[in-house]
Amino acid sequence: MAGITDFITDYVTWCERKPNGPGRYYVEFTLATNQPDFAEEGGSFGGNVVCYATGTLEFSLEKAKRRTEHSWARFVGGGTQYFSDRTVDSPPTKMYEPAHPFDSTKTEAIGVRIDVLLGSEPCVSVGITLADWGNYEYGFHPDYKAGILYGFSNAIGMNVPAAMYTLSLRRMFQPAPAKTKSIAPRIELSIPQAALRR
Repeated sequence: MAGITDFITDYVTWCERKPNGPGRYYVEFTLATNQPDFAEEGGSFGGNVVCYATGTLEFSLEKAKRRTEHSWARFVGGGTQYFSDRTVDSPPTKMYEPAHPFDSTKTEAIGVRIDVLLGSEPCVSVGITLADWGNYEYGFHPDYKAGILYGFSNAIGMNVPAAMYTLSLRRMFQPAPAKTKSIAPRIELSIPQAALRR
């Protein structure tokens, strides 16, 4: 687990220390899933579906208040998910072309969170929330390889046993707005000449 420990701790440290100065430190994610075809009683259900999602995650840190408690780092957010089996028909001029996958008009909202139990050996979990399905939640404890978090969890469809999930992250920084100095307006008094001669 040394690989995933170094990987996720690096993101936590970057967000916590804010090396670029004041601003918004967050993470952009790309999530892809792949599930096999699963035949049952001669039929095929929910097979060979690939999902793609992208969005952003905000960082928060919950430090332990007692020795018996643990500190948590969390990356929480969401994005838009596309599906390979939701296709766009080819235009009439190209009627012999196959339908195009990942129809952008048939997407769903997805919530993603990464919980990190901090310590000598951080424990990492990934949670998924399907907003369009009653906020149905599930998750997995990922493995790590070559900059990718991956694991197995729920698939699309009741008859498919599992799907593989791959998750990549990217650091994002938005500088804080520059502060503008407020200058008091200059007021000039007009004194009548008659008053000055008194």
